[in-house]
Amino acid sequence: MSSAAFSPDGKRIVTVSADKTARLWKIFEKPQELVVHGKAAAPRCPTAEQLADLPLPLEPPLWCIDKEKWPYQTHAWKPWLSEKRAGRSPPLPQAP
Repeated sequence: MSSAAFSPDGKRIVTVSADKTARLWKIFEKPQELVVHGKAAAPRCPTAEQLADLPLPLEPPLWCIDKEKWPYQTHAWKPWLSEKRAGRSPPLPQAP
């Protein structure tokens, strides 16, 4: 058996599962709020090898560099990001 209920203020949901766990979930009013939350909560970003295995561009998401998420936390990525934002196409930094 599982169930869910809204908080009285409508900003959270509590769920209860058959395994007897209960969880409290925040409700995001706008999709962008969820995106911002996800970026802050992500402990790391995909590596170049992982991006190559997916149908995604080989360049890391810019927010990964902004937030210094592993493996894009090294100093080499900041100049690359500046060049990218200036409209240039810099080569990707070498992996350590």
